[in-house]
Amino acid sequence: MTQLDTTRPLHDRPASTPAAPPEDPWDGVPTYDPARGTIQIGRYTDDATPARWLLHAPGRGAASGVIGGSMGSGKTSALLVIAGETGQARLCVACGADRSCARCDLRRIAALWMADPLRQSLAGFRGQADLMAWGSYATVHMLIMLRAGMRARAGTGCAGCYDPAPDRPLVTGLVDDWQWILEDPELAWLGRWAAASILREGPRAGAGLTLLVPSLAPAGFPAELRKARNVLCGRTGYRSGPVLGIQGDTGTLPRLPGVGYLNGPDDRPGAVMRAKYLPQLLGPGQPGPDADAVAGRIGQEHAGLDEVFRAAVVPLGYTGPGQVLADEPMKAALEFLASPAGTGLDIEDALRHVTGGTAGPQRPSPSGADQ
Repeated sequence: MTQLDTTRPLHDRPASTPAAPPEDPWDGVPTYDPARGTIQIGRYTDDATPARWLLHAPGRGAASGVIGGSMGSGKTSALLVIAGETGQARLCVACGADRSCARCDLRRIAALWMADPLRQSLAGFRGQADLMAWGSYATVHMLIMLRAGMRARAGTGCAGCYDPAPDRPLVTGLVDDWQWILEDPELAWLGRWAAASILREGPRAGAGLTLLVPSLAPAGFPAELRKARNVLCGRTGYRSGPVLGIQGDTGTLPRLPGVGYLNGPDDRPGAVMRAKYLPQLLGPGQPGPDADAVAGRIGQEHAGLDEVFRAAVVPLGYTGPGQVLADEPMKAALEFLASPAGTGLDIEDALRHVTGGTAGPQRPSPSGADQ
């Protein structure tokens, strides 16, 4: 395979294309490593070693990320893999990561909150993720709830929120097509505000956020993404220099989905990797599970929320695990905020007003959190 010389300026490098690695379909088996706080999202092409994504840094908190690349570079497939891995990460209720019980009672340790502004790519997780924001207004609504729960945890001191547990899970937000929010004149300011707060304050309160963007060029991403601990970039339509820690030239990558550079816990930002592949739906003769099958596994056991986080998000419209959040509550909240009755109020006040500050019935959780 042709290696990129990242020590030379871009204009001195040969415009060569790294050799194309084979497609790597994911078998759906989770790879969460609690000692490192990582999941495996693919392999490096030079030595076939795992390419890891950080869910949380033990003792340091939740991790966030950004995925970039042009259309067809495999951004959404990579996001589906991250969702499937995150939703299947488990620890024992009694012994944690020790696995010292005669028979461990493994429970999920990350609540999976997903957002699909265009209501298409993440359809398989609708009703299966712990929360699905279905639409652009719903996406911003989800971010405001995630921010509120995070800040409520942080307000308690929350020393234990650095590391997840079944009764106090990470809350991980995954947002497809983030540029759709940034290009909306009504939603951009709110989306940026909520995302920036989560990226800045989330680690100490067990809240992470990963955003998909079409470009990692300085003019193409919001400044708050500099807080991300994971950066994955596939092929772009231009030659790129180092950005957000990526050292390879994304403009010379093969035109194959999932091939890219990863700046993450492996500290190999100049090595070509290929993300595992998880199709939305299997084609004839295609091996492995598809996104619908993996989402169905996750939906069989929703992650609970600790009482502090839950108490903060219920008045904003949270109705329980498996919720599909629609656009209408956020639209109504923005209309109320713009009316004379909304004078002096903020967006959380407006959401409390339009939702009535109540939630639907909750199912009891065997671990003491909502389930």
